[in-house]
Amino acid sequence: MFEKVQRNLIWWNAVVVLSVMIVVVLAMYFSVSNSIEQEVNRDLTDTTNRILQATKFVPLAATTSSQIVPTPPPPPTSKAVMSSKEKDKEEKDHEEQEHAALTGRLETQRDLRVDLSNTFYFLLDSKGVILQNSRQITSTGLPDLTTLNQVVSGETLRRELKLENGSEVELYSVPVKLENGQVVGMLQVGKDLTTHQKQLQDVILTTGVVSLGGLILTMVAAFLLTKHSLVPIKMAMERQREFIADASHELRTPLTLIRANAEVALRSKSQTIAQNEDLLDDICQEADHLGLLVTDLLTLAQADMGKVESKPEPLELNKMAQEAVRQLAPLAKAKQLSLRFETHSTTSRSDSAHSQPTSGSEIWLMADRLRIRQLLLILLDNAIKYTNTGEVTLSVGEKHGAAPGRSAEALIQVSDTGIGIPQDKLKEVFERFFRVDKARTRSEGGFGLGLSIAKWIVEIHNGNIKVTSEVGQGTTFTVALPNLIDQKSL
Repeated sequence: MFEKVQRNLIWWNAVVVLSVMIVVVLAMYFSVSNSIEQEVNRDLTDTTNRILQATKFVPLAATTSSQIVPTPPPPPTSKAVMSSKEKDKEEKDHEEQEHAALTGRLETQRDLRVDLSNTFYFLLDSKGVILQNSRQITSTGLPDLTTLNQVVSGETLRRELKLENGSEVELYSVPVKLENGQVVGMLQVGKDLTTHQKQLQDVILTTGVVSLGGLILTMVAAFLLTKHSLVPIKMAMERQREFIADASHELRTPLTLIRANAEVALRSKSQTIAQNEDLLDDICQEADHLGLLVTDLLTLAQADMGKVESKPEPLELNKMAQEAVRQLAPLAKAKQLSLRFETHSTTSRSDSAHSQPTSGSEIWLMADRLRIRQLLLILLDNAIKYTNTGEVTLSVGEKHGAAPGRSAEALIQVSDTGIGIPQDKLKEVFERFFRVDKARTRSEGGFGLGLSIAKWIVEIHNGNIKVTSEVGQGTTFTVALPNLIDQKSL
């Protein structure tokens, strides 16, 4: 199941990253393409103006479209009707005059030089006759005569053209005008787009390679992160499965005993209750066992849902601790353990080694009585359960603040001389379903829920709980709880 979840997470991560990268690549493509297009248009416009200025024709900025004067028709003759030959002759004379004016202007400016960089141009008269070819280009389709009529009539055109060799050029066609605004020809400036297209392809290729590398790294990182992040979930589910198996066993065992004892009692109807006392005691013990398990499960479930209400009230901690010790004394006696209670007091500048024992002092705390009692019983029961020989000690005291006479926290400490907890397991002791010794816990009715409940009780009282342990030497749980009450205020 976890492998499938991991694969799904990785693929979803890859889809998201790939989508982002596609958007980035497209954005970069359009940005670079637009930048290149603007650069090409700027170069063509600047080159066109330099050529027109160098040849003494009117530059583009000198006139507006309303000032453009097309080539005028031949002046009318005095005759009302002219023969076709006369018309042809007059038009030819006019064209020759235009051509002479245009070529004459070019001849006088032959010594001028224009920096064309990677551009080229054609200068044509109004009939499409090439007067200048800057690079002696002979490619089919150049110059582009399809725009001649529009340009001679005063329009300015831009057009991309694909040549027979596969290269693409952009052509900028403008009318050539004299000072009086008369259009006498067309200037067509072109720029090879091969270099710019290569730049664009390089940018896209580089971006694509970087994006692909980023995608691969992202997938590797996602694999490692998901694998690492799923470990706690996997461990929790494994413990939960173990818990379900153990709980099923523990539930089935007492239920079986209860049923068996009840059946024996039913078959012995003639016997008195006193004669069946052992059977009834067993039924009660197993029922208590089931009740404890159900209580723990309900407590954790309610804690998860936040439905457990805390009812703080003034309580005397020493008295409650002594009651807990008396209640669990039979368990310790059954294992021949010494169960002791003591009180101590510390200041903020001293440690537990310098604690001064006190007797008879009262420690009043504002807390939930039922939960604090449950906390003490859990810690003591846990210590007794994992101790074979030696003693279990419950210590209660105060940790004073820096100001004299002012208490800050109540301390509860449960120490044992039991089997201890390995250092690498200390961080897991408060997790649900965790058990140091599975066989021992199962045999003594534990489910690995007690310390989780203890931690929750401490947290709802805004306190903290810590554990120190050494394998074979024992374990110590230390609880610090705020909200001490000054005895004078009682």
